[in-house]
Amino acid sequence: MVKVGINGFGRIGRNVLRAALGNPDIQIVAINDLTDSKTLAHLLKYDSLLGKLDAEVTAGEGQLVVDGNPITVFSERDPANIPWRQSEVDIVIEATGLFTDRDKAAAHIHSGGAKRVIISAPGKNDDLTIVMGVNDGLYSPDKHYVVSNGSCTTNGLAPAAQVLHQHFGIKHGLMNTTHAYTNSQALHDQPGKRSSWCPRCGTVDCALLQRCREGARQSHSRARWPFNRLLAARSGSGGLHCRPDRNA
Repeated sequence: MVKVGINGFGRIGRNVLRAALGNPDIQIVAINDLTDSKTLAHLLKYDSLLGKLDAEVTAGEGQLVVDGNPITVFSERDPANIPWRQSEVDIVIEATGLFTDRDKAAAHIHSGGAKRVIISAPGKNDDLTIVMGVNDGLYSPDKHYVVSNGSCTTNGLAPAAQVLHQHFGIKHGLMNTTHAYTNSQALHDQPGKRSSWCPRCGTVDCALLQRCREGARQSHSRARWPFNRLLAARSGSGGLHCRPDRNA
């Protein structure tokens, strides 16, 4: 059984726990999040998109209990200070969206005591970007310690693109994704939150479709498959609660 720790118990972190429930090969043993355990328990149990979790969820001092299984809850801002080794964590799911750089994510290993890190977003200088069914055969446990799962768009497009490239060949292509809105977009018109100035980022996102930058193109490039240089990309966001819609 693989013991897993989750850093960042937001949309992705909670989905990871839901997916792991009932899997005899995976045990979620620890979570790191700055929010208190009681709030984390409520957000896990009652999900606006996925519905009520079919499991008993309670909160205690420094822990969640899901169907009788205790999960330790840490509250550290710096990945280097998270004591994963106390829970004998094998793999950390880095799901905060903040520590996508390899050096920062590797703190889970060097300081925290975990064995491997999976970044839930496009990584920077990660050892390997993996899309299951496309290039997972490249994974080598002897040299890949911090890996990225790429972006949701990458995982949506790459399997289909690989089949097309293998059977027919791709000369060039354009990828367009309509993405769900995220915390970086606005609920009301206001100055944009992103570091670089973008007039669209301050416009109410859940009511409009906006053109914006697409990070999946860089994720494709890092994934080391033969068609990654053949695709251009563009993106829009807004209006969707979950799941990006791809067309190519």
